Amino acid sequence: MAYQAKPESQKQLYRFTLRNLPDEPIDRINELLKAHNVTLEPRFTHAPHKFGVLEIEIPTERLRSLYFTERVHLPADTAELVASHAAQNLCESRRSTREGPDIRWLIQCAPLYTSHFVVEFSNRVIDAFRLEYGRVPVSSTLEGYWREPTAFFGREANGTDHFLGFASLANQQHTPVPAEWFADSLSRYDADAHSSTFLLRTALRRVADLVALGFHAEALAPLNAFLEVLVSESLIYVSGSAHHLAQHVSRMGHAARLRLFTELAEADLLPIWYGEAFIRSLDAARKIYQHRNAYVHNLLLPDVIGRPTLLDRRAMEALFFCFIDFHEQQQVLQRFQSIAQDTGLIRAFIVGKIEVSYKAAQLKGAADDQAF
Repeated sequence: MAYQAKPESQKQLYRFTLRNLPDEPIDRINELLKAHNVTLEPRFTHAPHKFGVLEIEIPTERLRSLYFTERVHLPADTAELVASHAAQNLCESRRSTREGPDIRWLIQCAPLYTSHFVVEFSNRVIDAFRLEYGRVPVSSTLEGYWREPTAFFGREANGTDHFLGFASLANQQHTPVPAEWFADSLSRYDADAHSSTFLLRTALRRVADLVALGFHAEALAPLNAFLEVLVSESLIYVSGSAHHLAQHVSRMGHAARLRLFTELAEADLLPIWYGEAFIRSLDAARKIYQHRNAYVHNLLLPDVIGRPTLLDRRAMEALFFCFIDFHEQQQVLQRFQSIAQDTGLIRAFIVGKIEVSYKAAQLKGAADDQAF
């Protein structure tokens, strides 16, 4: 399959193999090693692996170009690590920055700087697989998967393979989560699941699950739905007994409601609580609304042509972050709750803004009636 690092760069062909592995975990790594005619000590046979693997062959002569094109797409923490290792090699080998690290370094550190290439190429293979065998659901490969132990082999010119080892950007270990089911756990869940607010309270968790599976675009609709309800109910609740204002809020568009909160932040009434972080969450909510409209109505994503790349997914994850990260999420919810329950200056400011909007809508309605 062809891979193009940048629009202006030349396409390069890479050979890949999709290989099924046995059902028994202890046999999977042995099967993979046998395919490469490699024999290892028994201690390696318990290395974690899935039921199937995608193998990508990277010719040694391509490593230097991959190093220069792919390092700019690495996450910040990985990019810093690669830059540090590369600088050390340049000093030891007395090579220039333009030349880049020597071939020994390029081979040893390939797991670090090729991570974007591997994830992006893997997703293209998965997309091609879906088109050919659409009946089999396969989730996208995300950067988190790359942090799992990955087997690396080296192949000599005569075709002999050597096992280079397992590499991982983060040595994560998956262990069973201890849990105790209490006597009333299932009955409480059943009652909770039939509550009218169940979907509202679980929406953000479902959005996080969609993103974790690679369904970034599909997460837009439930996330925007949650934000519309959150913003609308906060304004309705702060309106109190003014029913005409509550009715007006329910008729306002989502963008207009977000604008009221932006005006609150810009008023600088309580900058510690409604400052830059609050403005960032409002900006994110506004962009999510625009993305959702583009996807739901036209099946398009802003600035995305064709399949979303890994960089596109990163951009969407950054957009979702303040709503699906647990800590950030709690901060956002607490801010909206404090506005809804305020009885002082914040409430007076918001209600005043709603009154102005309500009167403007009345005048416009009267003018439209006269025109008719």
